Amino acid sequence: MLSGTESLSHKVHFLPIGELPEEYVIVGDGQYTVDLYRYIVESEFQTPKAIYIREHNELLPSDLQKDERELSHCKVSCLILGTNAFQFEMLKRLGPLIGAEKRVCDLFMQKPSHNKNFPQYFWQKRPTSSFLLLITHYPEVVVEHYLKNFFGFLQKQGVKIFVRHPLQDVKDEWVVNAKAIIIWNGSTSEFIEIRKKILALGRKITFAECGYFPQKEHFYFDKVGVNLESQLKTDNLDWLNFSHQQRLERIKNTFFKDVVPFKGAQDYTLVVLQVPNDSNVQRHSRFKDGMQTFIDFVLNKYPDDNLLFKTHPKDRLCHSYDFGRAQKVDEDARSLVLGARRVVGINSAVLYEAALAGVEVDCYGDSLLNQANANQRAVLKAVIARQFSISKDTFDKMELNSFSWLVEDGLFDSIQTETGTNNKE
Repeated sequence: MLSGTESLSHKVHFLPIGELPEEYVIVGDGQYTVDLYRYIVESEFQTPKAIYIREHNELLPSDLQKDERELSHCKVSCLILGTNAFQFEMLKRLGPLIGAEKRVCDLFMQKPSHNKNFPQYFWQKRPTSSFLLLITHYPEVVVEHYLKNFFGFLQKQGVKIFVRHPLQDVKDEWVVNAKAIIIWNGSTSEFIEIRKKILALGRKITFAECGYFPQKEHFYFDKVGVNLESQLKTDNLDWLNFSHQQRLERIKNTFFKDVVPFKGAQDYTLVVLQVPNDSNVQRHSRFKDGMQTFIDFVLNKYPDDNLLFKTHPKDRLCHSYDFGRAQKVDEDARSLVLGARRVVGINSAVLYEAALAGVEVDCYGDSLLNQANANQRAVLKAVIARQFSISKDTFDKMELNSFSWLVEDGLFDSIQTETGTNNKE
């Protein structure tokens, strides 16, 4: 049984794909569902009786697609959630449509992959020796990309990595015996119960997320949370010095090197959109109804501006938006930022890029950039100071102590380190 769903009418059961029943349906219409269905067919597993969708997807068989609202009439007892991260939100939405006899399952740990030897992180047995407990939706991204070198460093010292999904069962003994605990992001609702459990057992949580300039090449730790929940929110940043200013300038020069400002429009305001269900949008803004609400707001707020809207590449709804008198652009965000007179957004990472470039930023969600008395340059120096390059392969106590509990947890007591190795920008 899984923790984290006590407030819901159904619990999530993790199911190996080889144990699919003869009759089941899938609920979902995104790319994960497409990949999952393709994998089921290619692997010659039993195909679903139906795929319940909110929006038609031409990449799925038309004869299997049914409106999600028809779930109340579904006679099949096993429902497979076609998602890799939004199980909690789906159950809240679907709860009224499915009867108590339904079994809701998740195949996330069997995520389709071109690599047939894809490691099934969520099926791991607890290591018998020293281990770090990692709670995340995305082990293949976190373990194999962002924290790959950090975990590699730990593993060389005999510390193993033990991974669990936030809705999986996590035994008390695992929490108590872990050398340290890291939660990747942790800001969405399915993390609530596991966070409570960890704290109730007297353990501290080190949070982790991707960094900035560019995001794919950096990660950071934090003692309190990520994004606006970060410890930087209440930090007066009086520890910043001239070396941080120098690092900021180096990163700015590298990040925008050889980038040509966009010339396709004159004197324009760039508006950057986000994925509607982004946790930053849902938890830290008033635009919970979606990007069209924000688009309409901007059109009214800036009636005399030449507006260019850039949609998020992962937003499946972007083709349905009405931009009114404005123009939609798909060019590189850095080029668009450098050519803009102003950049407007909710709390997108592109707003940090605009601030780095020295372009005026209007932020209409809650962000470190627009907190009371926020000095944007100081914020940029701080977020850079606490982050690490993903290529860094040696870590020491001093650089980890300010923004993680890892040192206090004793994770580094027996580890030999070298200060500042391989973290140059």
